[in-house]
Amino acid sequence: MKELIRHPEHLEPDPMKREGFCPVAIRSESKMMSIPEVRKAVIEASNKSKKLEVFWKFCSQHGINSDAEPEWFEHMKKVTTPSSSSK
Repeated sequence: MKELIRHPEHLEPDPMKREGFCPVAIRSESKMMSIPEVRKAVIEASNKSKKLEVFWKFCSQHGINSDAEPEWFEHMKKVTTPSSSSK
């Protein structure tokens, strides 16, 4: 009698025989800023609004915007947009 070759479930060639594993990988297209990159960007920023924008970008990578109301985004847009008097 010929011995059957057994595959681990996730390597089973017939997808209909796979039971509980779906080999899907999700990769983020954006690169997270490292602490040294944040420091460098803050130092190189030309004004306070740009410096705040760097911090906002960094914090948003760590969830600060996850459950924020629209007022949060309006306020951040206002404070990160340089005013005409600062030019």
